[in-house]
Amino acid sequence: MAKVTQHEIAAKLGVSRSTVAAALNPGSTIRLNEATRQRIVAAARELNYRPDRYARIMRGGRSGLVGILHFGGLLQVAAERAAHAAAAVRKEGFEVVASDLSWSSESIQTACTSLLDARVEGAIVAGMVGDASAIEALERLRHAAVPIVTLSGNPLPWGPHFRGDTRQATRDLTRHLIATGHRRIGLLIHYPSDPHDRVYLWSSLEKRRGFEEALAEAGGSLVSRFRKGKGSPQGVITEVRLAGEPFDPFLPGIEGMLAVLKRPDRPTALLCSNDEFAYGALSVCRERGIAVPQEIAMTGYDDTALGRYAPVPLTTVRQPNQAMAEAAVKALLRLIEQGNCAPLPETTLFPCEILLRGSSVR
Repeated sequence: MAKVTQHEIAAKLGVSRSTVAAALNPGSTIRLNEATRQRIVAAARELNYRPDRYARIMRGGRSGLVGILHFGGLLQVAAERAAHAAAAVRKEGFEVVASDLSWSSESIQTACTSLLDARVEGAIVAGMVGDASAIEALERLRHAAVPIVTLSGNPLPWGPHFRGDTRQATRDLTRHLIATGHRRIGLLIHYPSDPHDRVYLWSSLEKRRGFEEALAEAGGSLVSRFRKGKGSPQGVITEVRLAGEPFDPFLPGIEGMLAVLKRPDRPTALLCSNDEFAYGALSVCRERGIAVPQEIAMTGYDDTALGRYAPVPLTTVRQPNQAMAEAAVKALLRLIEQGNCAPLPETTLFPCEILLRGSSVR
């Protein structure tokens, strides 16, 4: 099938080709009547018009493409953020080139090469893990003057970062457990798969800080072993590796819960790093006949569908994923228009919502 041209759209609608070009180019400075623009856009969609990206680049140096690099795997929250970001990009008249970088350690190098070859005008990095190889690969985009913003995950040292206020949310979850009478509280968080890389993942560090702060304000602290008695609240932290198997996000929760149960001083409440961890931990409790929340209360994080329909619905945290993604896209498009590829590495925090359900409420 022959490719439809702007001349053909113009002939069909009885307008000039320059009018069609202005309507279909998000960067055009020509002002059009909105009804005319909508009529042209509808005709282009009906005729399956596809812009010639390379011709556009040759004419004005603009590709109309934005890259989305996300480290999502099977995590629902990561997919939601990437989907909201893509929708916001398209709403602004750009198209998306997306890659999931959780498939292999080499994929980020290939993805960066693909984005550079496609002449993307900017990139959104979502849910990035904190390893040096990822940052090194992304340096290629920065050196090529491609603006970058990060959406959740670990921030980059040279660009804006948008994320939920994880520290405050974890502080609020811990406060809830203390308020309901728990004095022995555990936190289950993860660290990178490489045992030689002990740099905390951003989310784990923030959750640890929020946990410690809530304990401290209640007169408690972190301990290596729970003390007997009903005094101030005490907290213990259990660390598990990130899942080495990308198709089983529940495994770290299973391994973490088994480690918790080996303790002679089991906590009466457990905060899990995400809903997938919590679901894995719930499965261990179910197999061992441990009642939730009667014997151990539990919380997740991210408000996934899985947590809502678990045998014991999960108390969790809902992040404003759409608002975060839209803010990241607006910032990126502003950088594209300004030609500013060296912005201040500012972090914008978004408040999160605590959802109390049966796993922590007796």
